[in-house]
Amino acid sequence: IAPFQAFMLHNAQGEHSAELKFSNETKVASEESNALFGGHSTLIRLSVEGQDLENSAWLHLSPEGSLTNTVRGDALQLNPVSADFITLAIQKQNNTMYDIAHTPEEIPDWSLGLHPATTRSGSYLLTASVERQTGDAELYIKDIETGAIESLTDGFTMEIHLIASESGMMMVNPAKFAAPEPAPLLASNKQQARFKITSGLHVRANEERQLAGQVELDQNYPNPFNPSTRITYHLHETAEVTLVVFDVKGRLVQTLHDGMQSAGVHQAVFDGSRFSSGLYVYRLQTENVNLTRKMILVK
Repeated sequence: IAPFQAFMLHNAQGEHSAELKFSNETKVASEESNALFGGHSTLIRLSVEGQDLENSAWLHLSPEGSLTNTVRGDALQLNPVSADFITLAIQKQNNTMYDIAHTPEEIPDWSLGLHPATTRSGSYLLTASVERQTGDAELYIKDIETGAIESLTDGFTMEIHLIASESGMMMVNPAKFAAPEPAPLLASNKQQARFKITSGLHVRANEERQLAGQVELDQNYPNPFNPSTRITYHLHETAEVTLVVFDVKGRLVQTLHDGMQSAGVHQAVFDGSRFSSGLYVYRLQTENVNLTRKMILVK
């Protein structure tokens, strides 16, 4: 089995439980495998946990890494084979999704997408632990939804809210695996990355507009509110727009707009008179952009 080669086990006996053990005799530590994470490199483990689900991704920084190509040490992100899942993937500038992303350490200015996706709406905890650090790279994580930027250091934590319908991943039926055509198993996500990992604070106002796909979603006002609030958003070109409101369990509460809109500033009013107090999430979606924000109804 090559380093990071994925494989699947099928239990032909039909038993409910099975166990596979690899003895020490079957494990071979080659010079190539030892070199993957050896030498001058930094390893950071990113984890997301919540709703009885958890997953992780790794960021590996070394002089041999690449922002645009798949190189030795990269591990491709695969689509999940479970009906319920949380995934966490790092997206390089070639738009490929990785479970382990091997990136350069010395380039002063770069950014990567970080995609969490789940089948269960709710609150999750995003954390980071530095397993090894040999360089001086300063890393930051930016929440595209809120604009917040925090230092990505050992012990980093951030509470995030995910909506199941935002997931760009798909569940794959193992019974339909058909070698030698494994391409559908590779994870892909055409939606805007929820987070950006960057080696420097280079995300400026004009860049933010590009990251948002020339669509801006403002925080509702007032917030908290009772009983109504105003949601403002900006379109830099004519687009098919959907603006909806969800509760914290991911259930659709109200559709505020669904259809074509011209470029410019638009507003929608959400009336919470018929709904209970609590946290709500509103989402603005176009063909290429998916933006969400939170609001609080207090009665």
